[in-house]
Amino acid sequence: MTVRLSDGLRTDMLEGGSLESALALGFIIIYTGAQPAAANDVATGTLLVTISVGDADVGLTFDAIVTAGTLAKAAAETWSGTAAATGTAGWFRFHELATNRAGTITAAAASSTTAKRLDGSIAVSGGDLQMSNTAIVLAAIQTVSTFNLTLAAQ
Repeated sequence: MTVRLSDGLRTDMLEGGSLESALALGFIIIYTGAQPAAANDVATGTLLVTISVGDADVGLTFDAIVTAGTLAKAAAETWSGTAAATGTAGWFRFHELATNRAGTITAAAASSTTAKRLDGSIAVSGGDLQMSNTAIVLAAIQTVSTFNLTLAAQ
């Protein structure tokens, strides 16, 4: 279980950007298999589902207030997506907005040292993104009920 930040995301944050602004209106893309060694690397596995607001071409946002080092999914939004394939979810990539969902998917899959994105593992328990069931079936709606990014104090 390891969240990996791309060079582009780390650079943006070190140059005065924020994690929230870098990923605002982005998308979560869920793949099969093991996550790549770095968030700069080309995506591996089969693309299972792209999570957006209400399964539309609308990017994700976060709550306005950060509490105890935790950035949370906007409570008023429903984060969901229709599965594009059948498989077992293994990892996710949260990618910045490119132009639209299709453009983001293309950009998220490519190798890049400038794209703002983070990768994490998926599991029923103990993953960076926990799902009630990692088995995804073609055309089934997948919903992310809770999503929190926490920066550890130590």
